[in-house]
Amino acid sequence: MQTGTGWCGHCSRIRQSKQPPRECAGCGQVRRHAGLGLCTACWQKHPDRPFITAANLRDRLADPPPWLVDFAGHLAARHCASRACTMISSLGRLLEDGHPNHPQALLDRARRPGRSMGSLARALEDYLTQRALALPTDHADRLAAGRRRRRIEAAPLPLRPQVQAFSDSLLRARGRALRAGTLPRADITIDAALAIVRDFARFLTDHCGKHD
Repeated sequence: MQTGTGWCGHCSRIRQSKQPPRECAGCGQVRRHAGLGLCTACWQKHPDRPFITAANLRDRLADPPPWLVDFAGHLAARHCASRACTMISSLGRLLEDGHPNHPQALLDRARRPGRSMGSLARALEDYLTQRALALPTDHADRLAAGRRRRRIEAAPLPLRPQVQAFSDSLLRARGRALRAGTLPRADITIDAALAIVRDFARFLTDHCGKHD
């Protein structure tokens, strides 16, 4: 409590007055400025904004990754300035969470659970794998395994073990092709084959009375 005012120290502090509106260097309109002599609207889309955000993050970190500003350029070339800054801020939270910050661990923590790994994880994966800083995630394999599982579970229960055995056979054949260096089946080919077998199993059960 401050003597003479009856207020606490925070309330007794002299407030900094806001700067009056002035002409924006970008659009020329008289508005309050957000940075670099620009109004908020012009500042939000300024192309240097992701680099400034990355530089501020680098200066704030005790041990910033050497590729941080270059990654900002990677984002700026593929996203609008606001979107790039949002992803850099999300990356900053990961870099400051107290966990290991080498590229592979960072990529694993950036990945979201579910069918979409998230835009930050996708951008990190593209950037880090192109520069041989990290290995690709198994996200595509997880999605493919989920699609196969849904097709198998959609088959009638009496014939589901046979559909499962067919799926396992396709995966074993692909493994042999990979080891032999021949052309393996792609995930989309396996998905199409399982969908056909699923529909055939439904037809046998519903229209032909076949249950084995």
